Amino acid sequence: MHPIWCVFFTIVYIVLFIDVNKNLLIMSTNHQMNYYDYGKTLDIQGVMPVIGGGVNPDTHEYVDLGLSVKWATCNIGGNSPEEAGMYFAWGGTSGYTAEQIGNGEGKRAFSWDDYEFGPKSALTKYVTDGPTVLEPEDDAATQLWGSDWRMPTKEEFEELMTLPHTWDSSRSGYSFTDANENELLFVFAGGNANGGDVSGFGKEGNYWSSSLNNDNVRNAWELHFDSEDYKIGNNNRSHGRTVRPVRSQHFYSLRFTYKIPICALKCQRNVFCLNFMLQKKTQGDISLRKVM
Repeated sequence: MHPIWCVFFTIVYIVLFIDVNKNLLIMSTNHQMNYYDYGKTLDIQGVMPVIGGGVNPDTHEYVDLGLSVKWATCNIGGNSPEEAGMYFAWGGTSGYTAEQIGNGEGKRAFSWDDYEFGPKSALTKYVTDGPTVLEPEDDAATQLWGSDWRMPTKEEFEELMTLPHTWDSSRSGYSFTDANENELLFVFAGGNANGGDVSGFGKEGNYWSSSLNNDNVRNAWELHFDSEDYKIGNNNRSHGRTVRPVRSQHFYSLRFTYKIPICALKCQRNVFCLNFMLQKKTQGDISLRKVM
């Protein structure tokens, strides 16, 4: 068998217009090319898995921590990881800043008296034998950020807690890091809104999950932490908590066809790798390189 006589490959620029509802992020795929004669046009067809999704992925940043979901870098209503953003009752989709919380006219107290599904003695939704996870119409992340976002479940918070994390006293929150202590995610200690007041601001964090406490339907599960403790707890659904959205790991199939002229190529049963980065309705760079 003769080795590859290929001296160099042509880098081809192709404008790909893809009619999909989801925006596309980084993609890569491998194709096996068996035998093509010198000077012929290489015609590749295939199905590529596309990782990404989202109505407006550039509006809200997120990170892939290698977990089952991707995590937003900021809370709803926050412009940076170090901001609390807005407070929500569990199942409520209207958020309130710390300045909007109180007992006076036009303020939100976050008590059973102003709870969306109250009163406490006669809850109207998410009760025994009802839904145990917030439905999209009651999920603050879905309603305010779009259909690809939602509040994390109790199990997804538990998964997040498996990552290395340390309390950062200078920023009042927990920093999640990789093995080399590079920060991947930061969650701020926004405190607890209850009875017309925000307590524990900068000292403790309380983040709603979308999961109901089935043993006590007046409570829902939350992520609770301070400088000394970090755990999954549960509390009154009427209390105001911060919300850190997540998005699922979406996979879509993109069918594609394109032709690539082969320059001085004669090979047999060699494997090549096709790599490119693509965004919706933008030009992608395509290159061929040999994999030894």
